[in-house]
Amino acid sequence: MKKNLSLMVLCLLSACATTNQTGPESATSIADSLAIATMAHNAYSRSDWEESERLYVKLVEVSPDNPLFWYRLGNIYTSMNRINAAIIAYSQSLKSDPTNPNVWFNLGMMQLKQSTYTFNQMQAQELPESPLNERAEEILEGILKLLNK
Repeated sequence: MKKNLSLMVLCLLSACATTNQTGPESATSIADSLAIATMAHNAYSRSDWEESERLYVKLVEVSPDNPLFWYRLGNIYTSMNRINAAIIAYSQSLKSDPTNPNVWFNLGMMQLKQSTYTFNQMQAQELPESPLNERAEEILEGILKLLNK
């Protein structure tokens, strides 16, 4: 857990360094960002999803290219069952770091959940004459098996 917090601090410092801010204002914004990062990390560790979401949203506003902050937001949205928001957050994380296998895996899992929703909606429409019904059922069963449900 300390490793993740240290990584967030390093990411914030590097983000602040690339903005070329100097003077007392930048010291205040760095200190504020570090305080927000600490609070966000603590809320995330407590599984306080509403609070950690609020804080990580602030962090991505300050550091929009930080893949860790986007990854955390994706995890938060996943925990809140906000599938579309999680997909967007994981995709943003991958824009800055396309080499993180955890992000790729989580993105894939959310896309499978999204597909499950789509096929369930199709079945709810009760289209008995459609030749796709049987195939949709097979796909849905396969997805659910992949998701261990």
